[in-house]
Order: sequence, then C-alpha cells, then structure tokens
Amino acid sequence: MGESRFYLIDATAFCYRAFYALPRLTTSFGQPTNAIYGFVAMLKKVIQEGQPEYMAVCFDVSRDTFRNQMFSDYKAQRPAMPDELSSQMPFIKKIVVALGITLYEKEGFEADDIIAALAKKAKEARIPTVIVSSDKDMLQLVDSYVRVLSPYKDSGILYDEQKVKERFGVEPKAIPEIIALMGDPTDNIPGVPGVGEKTAVDLLKKYGSLDGLLANLETLPNERLRKTILEHIETVRLNRKLACLDRTLDLDFELEKFKIIVPDYRQLYAIFSHLELKRFL
Repeated sequence: MGESRFYLIDATAFCYRAFYALPRLTTSFGQPTNAIYGFVAMLKKVIQEGQPEYMAVCFDVSRDTFRNQMFSDYKAQRPAMPDELSSQMPFIKKIVVALGITLYEKEGFEADDIIAALAKKAKEARIPTVIVSSDKDMLQLVDSYVRVLSPYKDSGILYDEQKVKERFGVEPKAIPEIIALMGDPTDNIPGVPGVGEKTAVDLLKKYGSLDGLLANLETLPNERLRKTILEHIETVRLNRKLACLDRTLDLDFELEKFKIIVPDYRQLYAIFSHLELKRFL
C-alpha cells in the first residue's frame, strides 16, 4: 500500500471519549469545553503526524438508524448524549469547517457506515486510506488499501491486514463473525452465553467461517456449547447483520471535495478566543 492520502475520522466516538476522559473544563461564562479541547488536540495530532491531503470528519446525526429497525434494543442501554457534551458539538463542527476539513454526516446512518462507504469508494479509486477510530468494528474494513489507526496508545496502533490477524487470529472480514458469537456490550448486542473472544476465534478457525460453523454444528464435540449455539442461532445471524458495516450507501465521492484547504484563521481565532482555549490561539 502506498502513502495514505485520505483520512476518515470517527468523530462522534472521539467526542465522547474526550468528554469522559478529560476533567471538566468550562469557560468563565460556564460553557463546557473538555470535549472540544480533547477532540481538537487529537485532530491536530493526526494531521501533523499523518500529513493527509484529503480528510472527512464523520459524525452520527441521530440514534435512529436502520439497525434499530432490525433490533430495537440496539444501543438501547446508552443514555442520551449529556447536555454538557451536546452543547459542545456545534463548536466542534464549526472548528472542523474552519480548519478547512470536510464534515460528513447522513441522517439515519452511523458515522461507521459513512466511513465504510467512503473507504470503499476510495479503494475503487485506488486511493490509500486511513480510518482513525478505536472501534473494533472498523477493523473489518482493513484490506490492501485501507488501514485503521487507533490513536490513543503512544503514537497509536496502525492496523493493516497482518496486524489484525496478529491481534484477533482471523482475517479482517471475520471481525463481524467474532462479534456475532461473543456479542458487543458497547452496542448492546447480546452474544452466545459462555462464548468470549477466545472461544469465538477458536470456532472460526476450526470451521473456517461462521457459515461453516452453523452448517456443521452437529460435529462440534462440546455438547453444551453445541446446544447453546443452536438455541441462539437466530441471535447469531442477526448479530452478524448488526456488526457488518454498510458499504453500499449512495454517497457522492469526488476526491477533490475532501481536499484539506487553507484554514480560516480569523474564524478559528474568534472561536478559540470565545471558548478561552488559549493553547490553540
């Protein structure tokens, strides 16, 4: 894979992470700023180290997506966005635009699916791409043109196909099949009782794929496990659908629209001055 020129940022997830990871920061007039501070610091670090030519910063628009139509309890355990975070989101989006970066969101779809569709279109155009995300779901997108950067450990972990296989023991395309078996508590996806990551990976290695496992359940030596999977087989099938990112979204893709342009320094100065974020002035 050549030098990565196109970066896709899982923005909503990073806003949440910054909000909960950093101590409470506010302006003299009471506006919370910790998510703004953390997100901007992360974004600037990614740009400085990666030097991308093109970028899209992708946000969730609402909690009502096609996955909720398939499974009403999808992410149901998550509380609504806290007011102290939601009040920061408009500023974060204004900063992204002022930095000369394309902001992308689509009603009814999660940022994950927007990223998946854009990565697919970039691959079709033979454009090396880096997805910046700490979400395990994103690793299913890794291939010869797409890598995933998890930026929070030292200089970050950059996942290519070999790195995914080293970490999980399976090819990137099998990540949704691991989730189908073990579930994903962060998204309220229920797994097969008693099946964790190690068991899921071992089963996929033994049978080659989830379809291979389900088609040959009668050959599984562990009777208790065989019975449990059989009892939850429809859940497993639904889980795989929930975990698979939608790469088929009809999105406009003209690479030049994602080109990082000269920032609006006057606008950035006004925003950061208003928010009393002196580090960014």
